[in-house]
Amino acid sequence: MDASITAIRRIQAQPGHALISILFELAISACEAFAERQRRDTARNELRRLSDHALKDIGLERAEIDGMFR
Repeated sequence: MDASITAIRRIQAQPGHALISILFELAISACEAFAERQRRDTARNELRRLSDHALKDIGLERAEIDGMFR
């Protein structure tokens, strides 16, 4: 049997395994939300660094940048 399956079954056999599962899911969700926020912040900052001419070339105005990330 795979070691990860054994570990999962061992956790499930313990009292409170549902709480542990919920906590793991919350932690994973928080990490994913943080990573998404980082990607959005990076994209926003890259757009802010572009010149007005470059923004015009891609069909944006500087005033529109922050509104794209709300």
